[in-house]
Amino acid sequence: MKKIIEVTLLLGLLGVPAFAQDSKPPFYLLDKEVKERRSGWNGSHEELSTIFNAERIRLGDRFETELLKYLGRDIEKHDWISSFLECPDYLHGNKPLPQLSLLIKQQAISILHGKTDHESRGNTMKLSVTAAVLSEKLGLHPLAEVYKKDSQRILKSDPDFGGWFPAMDKYEICLYDSLNGPRNTPCNREVAENDRNRSRIPSIGGILNGKAISLPSPVYPEEARAKGISGTVEVEIVIDEEGKVEFARGLSGDPVLQEAALVAVRRARFSLTQMSGQPVKVSGRVMYNFVQ
Repeated sequence: MKKIIEVTLLLGLLGVPAFAQDSKPPFYLLDKEVKERRSGWNGSHEELSTIFNAERIRLGDRFETELLKYLGRDIEKHDWISSFLECPDYLHGNKPLPQLSLLIKQQAISILHGKTDHESRGNTMKLSVTAAVLSEKLGLHPLAEVYKKDSQRILKSDPDFGGWFPAMDKYEICLYDSLNGPRNTPCNREVAENDRNRSRIPSIGGILNGKAISLPSPVYPEEARAKGISGTVEVEIVIDEEGKVEFARGLSGDPVLQEAALVAVRRARFSLTQMSGQPVKVSGRVMYNFVQ
């Protein structure tokens, strides 16, 4: 008993609380934030990624070990946290960890292996696409080709899985498209970031809502509804030669509403645009109005 008191007093003299925050489980605050949101992992990821990176710093050398334990068999955690480790928008100044991100994607794909329900197959396709791109970025070309074949196999089995195709920038789309085939021109990250390759994709201008064959309505996020958030969201999209949404990003509107709009627009289908009798990719905008 005397020794316990002495240790407690010593911690107090050093300015360290005897019952420090380290007593809470790793990623406790992240879990708490997700559970308190009605939308869970959906909605704005700015705050979630901020909390995640703070925990990454707090855990230090224990980070990777504790992270893999925290992920468990939760596919949604795997999906978003792999993005937090690699996407520049979510790093908040921390060093990207693409190898760890790929490991987490692979772990999620392994968990989903053999599952035949629609959601599991959709998640498998989405994770395979991002794993293919990340593998290619890391110079693991044979592995990247395997993941692309897996994603294409699922997509060919049911075109509706196109709605699960993840949003990617033009550089990533170029990497993905070049797999399992000849690469006519090199994929240039700098060019993609600077001008988004607009010279290669005609813009038909204006709003594309009227060209939609199918335009699913977004689900109004409960988080936004509870806070009284409403308004118009403008989304930029690229439509491929089959009328599917190949790329999408939010241009304006509340971030929480943008996320809901992006989920909806990726499932949309549009009438084809032709040039010289051939279907072509086009870019344009879609508008969504969120009214309470």
